[in-house]
Amino acid sequence: EWLKKRFEDEPDCSVMISSHSTSRGKIFRKIKENIPAIEMPPIIDSRAVLLSGVTVGESSLIEAGVILGHEVEIGKNVILNLGAKMSHNCIVGDHSHIAIGASISAAVIIGENVFVGAGAAVNPAVTIGRNSLISPNTAVLHDIPENVIVSGVPGKIVGESKRGKQ
Repeated sequence: EWLKKRFEDEPDCSVMISSHSTSRGKIFRKIKENIPAIEMPPIIDSRAVLLSGVTVGESSLIEAGVILGHEVEIGKNVILNLGAKMSHNCIVGDHSHIAIGASISAAVIIGENVFVGAGAAVNPAVTIGRNSLISPNTAVLHDIPENVIVSGVPGKIVGESKRGKQ
């Protein structure tokens, strides 16, 4: 509430939050819920590696050990957890989450509100449809439609995703 009042009184004010990057991300998201007009910069851990041409959307969180290749586009409110790796020319849609140690090959397109589990691997030039869930340690070899759960090596559709239907 005090921050909301401050923002109403001084719309150009700045807020600095010093904490673990995951905690900062949660705090920023809570602030954004209560003060929708506020612009929230992405949070990029100093131990992440971003090569040339990378763009990162508002309120996104990039943790330590993440490696992003050339010309990667990260949407708004995206989380890239510890050690996630993404090759060149990839696109990640808004509100997606790439978990610890996931490996995304070149020219992959990840739709909005997608979850890619820890240790999952995605082959080059694959498209993952919005609201889909890729289970941990899954190998994604081919395009994935919207609203499905994929699991296994190789990855197979095992169910319908409820992401985005809440």
